[in-house]
Parts: sequence; C-alpha cells; structure tokens
Amino acid sequence: MMRVKLGIFIVTMLEGGGAEAEAQGVALLRAVSRLDKSRLSSAISHEMRQIAESKHEAAENYSVQVLALSPTARGDISSPELRKILCLLHEDSMADLAQVLRLRSYELVFAAAPEPGGLWIRSPSAGSPVMSDPQWASESVNYLNSFVRNHTFYGILGFGQGSTFATYFLSVVRYFLSVVQPGTFQVALLFSGKLPHNHTGLMQSIDANSPFGGIKAFVFMGALDAHQPNGLTEEQATKFSSPVIVKSSAAGHHVPNKSDPQALAQVLGFLASSSPLVTTTTTTKTLRRSYVKLNFSAELSVTNPCHQA
Repeated sequence: MMRVKLGIFIVTMLEGGGAEAEAQGVALLRAVSRLDKSRLSSAISHEMRQIAESKHEAAENYSVQVLALSPTARGDISSPELRKILCLLHEDSMADLAQVLRLRSYELVFAAAPEPGGLWIRSPSAGSPVMSDPQWASESVNYLNSFVRNHTFYGILGFGQGSTFATYFLSVVRYFLSVVQPGTFQVALLFSGKLPHNHTGLMQSIDANSPFGGIKAFVFMGALDAHQPNGLTEEQATKFSSPVIVKSSAAGHHVPNKSDPQALAQVLGFLASSSPLVTTTTTTKTLRRSYVKLNFSAELSVTNPCHQA
C-alpha cells in the first residue's frame, strides 16, 4: 500500500461516448464537488481498473481509498441551459433513459396521472364501449395545464396510455388553453402508445389539429410488445408530420433501457438532430457538451498487491 497526496485541477467535457462511460465521469465529478470520499474512492478505483484491463493486467488487484479530500479553490460547475421535458410516467419506469437524458443537459419533470387507478384517460362508462364526450379527459388536461402555465417545456414524453394522452394533449394545448409559454413542446417522445379510438370526442380534436404545429416526433415500439400491438403505435405516428419511427427487435412493452443500447442511442440521436446545443464552426460535427471545472487536493491510499514486495 502506498499513500499519495495529490493536488488536481480538473476540466472535464462530456461529449458523445457511451452512456455508462459518461455516468462514471459524472459520478467522479459529483463525488469531488460534494467532497464525498467514499464515492470518489469507488470512481477512481473504477477508472484504474479500466486502465488495468486495457493493459491486460489483473483489474481486481487495484483499489483506492480516499483518506482526505479538501477543496483548494472551488471552480465552477456549468452546463448549457437545461431544456425541460414533461414526462407522463413514473421516473422508475424510465430510469436508464432518465440518466442519459440528464447527462445531455435535459431537465425531466414527472407528472403523475391524476385519474383513479393511475390513468390519464378514464375508461368509457359502463355499458358504453365508445365515449363521445370531448371533455372526457378534462381533469388530466387541467392538471398538465398547471405545469405548462408557468414553464416552457421543450418536449413531452409519454409511455403507454401516457403516450396516448400526450398525443391528445398536443391537440389541445396550443388551441384551447389560454396561457402557454412560448416555445412549449417542440418535440414529442412517444413510447408504446396508440390513438384513443374508443373516445371519439378526443379523436375529433386529434384529427382536427394534427400534425400539431409540425412538432417533431419520435415514436417507439417493441417488436416483443405483447400488450400494445405495433400496428396501433404505427397508426399513432401518422398523426405527426415526418415522425421518426423506431421498432426495436429486442424490446417489449417498456421504455428503452440499458439492455437495448441501440434504442437509447436512437432516442439521443433524435434529440441531437432536433436541437443541437452547441455547433462547432470549424467542423461539421455537432457536439452536445457539459463541463465541470474543479480544484481539489486528495490523499489517497492505493493498493496493488502485484507491486508489493
């Protein structure tokens, strides 16, 4: 074991790369900024193991313990302006996607379905398989109106019935609500949804106002989805102009997660193409960046049994 005292100045820029790699970078930087010795130990150990593996050494032989950590001149933690996405589902249902979106400087705001049973659209009345009331989802509309009244949401995201209701909400938010912030809803991320054909009153608004001001839409479905037939999701996509439609051969009825990295990458690719945050002037490459600058000193205990006498 050897004890090392370091004075380190960090400027890290996260651009592109794998979601897991970026998550490790953010974990390291947050640990430093919070002076969290345990998390910093874990993060540095991980990086050392990665280096060891690249050199074909025994990664498990490396461990780091941060004995002391103190700021010498706290720098700034900065990022591009966060763009809000209104999410019509519980955060646990999209944990992996939420992580990678936050790394790309998106702020996620989660709204819980207000109707009994966690529904955005109540089922038709007993004995009425089709509901013609155009105000049938007014409680959910008024609930989301409380969000958009005071904030500008760059995007709206929905899964399952949340995706269905998001489509309906887009049909009313620009036309029937008195107060909507400028720039609200420039993109829609819709996962495993459909059109509410058993609610003809809601469908009238969707049909009348499609394609909702030309909003850019990403429509996702899983080929293994046993709950929502892909054909219904494909029909939902027709209500948008030039939607990006993705069918994952690996997905079922769920939001893209780490088990399907290609699907996660497609979501990020859609957002990047829809609204790049930083465009370089010297190349044609578009980058999405966040960076952290920190000064700190650390006393480390580094163990590598292979190097012990």
